[in-house]
Amino acid sequence: MASIFEKFGFSSQKVEKTSPETAKSLQGFGEKTIDLFCKELKLEGLDQLKEYKAGHPDEKFVISSSHLNNLDVPAVLKTLGKDFNLQLTGESVLLEKMKYLGHKLLTNLGGRENFTPLDYKEKSRWQTWFFQPR
Repeated sequence: MASIFEKFGFSSQKVEKTSPETAKSLQGFGEKTIDLFCKELKLEGLDQLKEYKAGHPDEKFVISSSHLNNLDVPAVLKTLGKDFNLQLTGESVLLEKMKYLGHKLLTNLGGRENFTPLDYKEKSRWQTWFFQPR
């Protein structure tokens, strides 16, 4: 029996880190989310990114999100998912315990296996993050 996620067109599919594109489940999540909440989405500078990537195939990119409206990640997935193998990150504690229904739902829609945890150590009041792709 298909899960509720599969009924909406999402599938659990992990893409190897050597793949040239993002997992289809993440691309689908970005596409459907942006289509639901945005009338129009415009990306500028994709040609320059592709040109740079072609000239530097071994280099990696870091795309930082502000989470001002929580649509930044779906927007990046929709606009860059076919051209880049995007790896999403999340606080390791959040991914392990996931207290909030919204986090659980969105993580499962995107395919939990496609999220790389960010581990951290607390130093007094500040947290120091470590990105450790597997």
